[in-house]
Amino acid sequence: MVPLAGVLLVAAGLAWAIRQRYFDEHALGLALVGLLMFLSPFVFSEIPHLAHYVQAVLYSGFVFGACVLVYLFGREYNVRLDLTPQRLHSLSEPTAAYLRLLDQDVKAWVFDTDRRPYEALLDRYREATPRFSWSLHDPRREPDLARRFDPEIEIGTVYVEQGSRRRRLGRDDLAEAALTQALVEVTRQRPVKVYFLTGHGELSIAPSTDPNAASASRSARGFAHALGRRGIETGELDLAAEGGAPRDADAILLAGPVRDLFEVEARLLEAYLERGGRLMILLDVPPTGQGAEAGEVAALLRRHGLADDESVILDLAGQQLMNNLLQVPLAAYNSNHPITSGLARTAGNVVLGNLRCLAREDPAPIGVEAVPLVESSPQAWCESLSRVYGPLGGRATPPGADRLNRRAIGWAVQGPAAEGRRWRLAAFGTSQLLWDRVLEINQTAADLMIGTVAWLTEQEDTILVPTKTLRGTPLVITDAELRLILIVLGLALPAAIFLGGVSYTRFLRRG
Repeated sequence: MVPLAGVLLVAAGLAWAIRQRYFDEHALGLALVGLLMFLSPFVFSEIPHLAHYVQAVLYSGFVFGACVLVYLFGREYNVRLDLTPQRLHSLSEPTAAYLRLLDQDVKAWVFDTDRRPYEALLDRYREATPRFSWSLHDPRREPDLARRFDPEIEIGTVYVEQGSRRRRLGRDDLAEAALTQALVEVTRQRPVKVYFLTGHGELSIAPSTDPNAASASRSARGFAHALGRRGIETGELDLAAEGGAPRDADAILLAGPVRDLFEVEARLLEAYLERGGRLMILLDVPPTGQGAEAGEVAALLRRHGLADDESVILDLAGQQLMNNLLQVPLAAYNSNHPITSGLARTAGNVVLGNLRCLAREDPAPIGVEAVPLVESSPQAWCESLSRVYGPLGGRATPPGADRLNRRAIGWAVQGPAAEGRRWRLAAFGTSQLLWDRVLEINQTAADLMIGTVAWLTEQEDTILVPTKTLRGTPLVITDAELRLILIVLGLALPAAIFLGGVSYTRFLRRG
């Protein structure tokens, strides 16, 4: 009866631990007493073999102690293996490359009472470079330190600091992309300024109180805010009023003009480019579908290596996906260009409508290099605006297979060096890539546009961290559930095997 009572006590102790999801003193006491009760008659009945049992216990203790020593030494030398296909627990290659080149000491100050939400990510950065360090501080116990950063600091605030430069992040914002950009901002040597042209019906970055849906769709405020989070300042520019590009303009954006530039404005932009300037142009199909309504812009593009022949892209893949030839999927990204090399591996699905057809000017101006960035499916062709928006109403007949090909939706162009550097131009056949409502739901579009601005301004340190998309459903285990698994698999199951094996052995010996 004593062994049976012992088994019941062990079972009661394990059941108590499973219920509490924690092995407390009550569960431990019950299990130990039960184990002693179970083993006592077995040991006493096997006195001649007691030395063997004592020897087995000593060997077991020795092995256990050796394992503890190996763990204590080994935990100082962490080796992580990330076996997830998306490398969810590793730093992306752009971040790793940036950290390898980091030449300034940066520290992250974490104000919280629990280090667990932060250590997985921050330790990866610390292991990647000796230039990065972080520390945890309880603002209630270290009020003087907390006030140095913010008199009303909140739990869960993280400050990334280098010298006198500092960037604030919230715990909910703490992801690889945000942390890497914070490091970029605090280590950048000079500010970067990007201007959005105004006066021609372009997308607006200014706050608006107009609830009109059409007006809301022509907003690029979200994109300006995204640039600001990466330390890139933005502003509006009336080129005619200013009489030229400001001296601090690292890049100028002409985003979806409804009206053409004045000739003098086109000349000012051309002069800016020829001095080594940087320009991004996003042209839309005209609202009426009749006429390019961008003669000066088209001429500016032509002089810098791109042709706008007043046509629109039609795609049979759009017909299959959306039942509309004018809906064009962004199907191919140039893996050899810094803007799109990351997107070639990670880009999600993007389908946009009414895309203007831009092509390489033939012959190209001397010294100009034009490279396609993103293209349609192989089942696309370009059709004139008058034909598509005329009587056929977008129901144009597809041409022969020899005319179907990938059509470039975006271009990156570089020209001869001027004043010590080459001018750069990026052009896209739609401004939808900057629309707030597009960027809100499509990270690929946001990455493409931010990467383009980074390339234009030569801000290679504006790291484009590709979005890691989960495939399938991840297994998320809480600490309590992890303890429960440990109790069941690490204690309850071995205990059942042990007790059952000892009982079976004793039964055989009696037989």
